[in-house]
Amino acid sequence: MSPLSFDLVCLSEVLPKTSGLGSGSPVRSSLSLPGFLPVWSSVCGRGLVVFVRVGLPFSVLALPSCPDVVSLRVLSSPSLSLLFVYRSPSASGADSASLVAAVSAFLASGGPLVVCGDLNLPSADWLSFSPFSVPPSLRPLFSCLASACLVECEASPTRFRAGDAPSLLDVVLASSPSLVSSVCRSAPVGRSDHSALSFSVSASVGSVSPSVPRFCWSGGDWASVSAALLSVD
Repeated sequence: MSPLSFDLVCLSEVLPKTSGLGSGSPVRSSLSLPGFLPVWSSVCGRGLVVFVRVGLPFSVLALPSCPDVVSLRVLSSPSLSLLFVYRSPSASGADSASLVAAVSAFLASGGPLVVCGDLNLPSADWLSFSPFSVPPSLRPLFSCLASACLVECEASPTRFRAGDAPSLLDVVLASSPSLVSSVCRSAPVGRSDHSALSFSVSASVGSVSPSVPRFCWSGGDWASVSAALLSVD
């Protein structure tokens, strides 16, 4: 399926582990998708980017500082808030705490919500949201998601690697079961061992007219203009 069939394209772990990270990474500066605008996570970790189709009205949601989180509000009817996240399996305690703060702030924004990405929680029971299905250190994050009564829309394993049992690492959580539909798993992209996920969201977006530059005549300093003209012979 062509990327132009989508409104949003979310990619995680686009930076090599030895890239040096940061906005100056050659991967970050060269990665592009024709017809889309890139929105990168403000704090770099492994590299997280959401490509937004040109013409789709959106705004970036400000959240507490956290590596590998992108949050957008699509100005649809009704407005849809999206949180795209990657949690490293080796995340420090501080990074985990900052992720909980960011997720909490996002969930408090209200309205239709979608949380998607690789949370690296292979043992999580997304059906019951039992906190005992994840290690104690990750229960604050799991409980935070559970408190919002989110629904997991993908129930099949998304990661396959020789020698390892298939696991569900990449989630699509929605604030309503009717919000997300047509979840589809496709072959991994590039060298990834994770399935690519696509899904539809029930939201209507109107067309956006391109902005046209206009002069603000009412803001002109006409007294100075008149004085300047009168000084010319």
